[in-house]
Amino acid sequence: MDIADCIRTRRSIRKYKKKDIPWDNVVEIMQSAKYAPFAGNVMNLKLVVVKNEGKRKAIAEACSQQYWMQDAPIHIVVVSEPEKIERYYGTRGVRLYSIQGIAAAIENMLLTAHSLGLGACWVGAFDEEEIRRLCNFPEHIDVHAVVTIGYADEAPEMPPKYRIEHYMFFEKWWGRIEPTKTGIGMWSPYVKRGVTQTGEMIKKAVGKVKGKFKKKEGKKYNAEHK
Repeated sequence: MDIADCIRTRRSIRKYKKKDIPWDNVVEIMQSAKYAPFAGNVMNLKLVVVKNEGKRKAIAEACSQQYWMQDAPIHIVVVSEPEKIERYYGTRGVRLYSIQGIAAAIENMLLTAHSLGLGACWVGAFDEEEIRRLCNFPEHIDVHAVVTIGYADEAPEMPPKYRIEHYMFFEKWWGRIEPTKTGIGMWSPYVKRGVTQTGEMIKKAVGKVKGKFKKKEGKKYNAEHK
């Protein structure tokens, strides 16, 4: 599966088969997290793997009673050590850079799971203090997410997505190359380039036709005036 297909076909899976995952797949998913871009290469990420059925049920309860979670054979609790990045970047490191790095790491994990034929879901609704208690996290640890992993027992359709012209601008807010002329977005550089190339092809074709016509007329003229 190439990266473009992996990105486009990934879905959030909330139904899982009662089937264990090979441990090397779980390790590969977690290994992918370290290749995310972390500010200053300060990797303040930590991952806690939960396989115990009783604990998975308790985590599902702590995640706003999302009981479907307990059917996933693996939970990965994603946390950060904010003090680690605060040393280099202060408050901005804690409030922004840390969250950005952790989010990028989670996306790596989701895509890797999908590439391995597994389903996954990023869960962000939870009682942080209860998750902290269940996993015995110290006070200086921030809980960011729980990622469920397992073999998918559903194939969700792609939800509606915006067209690129709805969220892409040039140079400034609402910046366009030119005003939209049609529903297909004539302002798009790709469409504009296509129109330009088509116009050039038409000009060349017309030129060839004219050339052949002139050549034919010349032969006719010569034949009549021999």
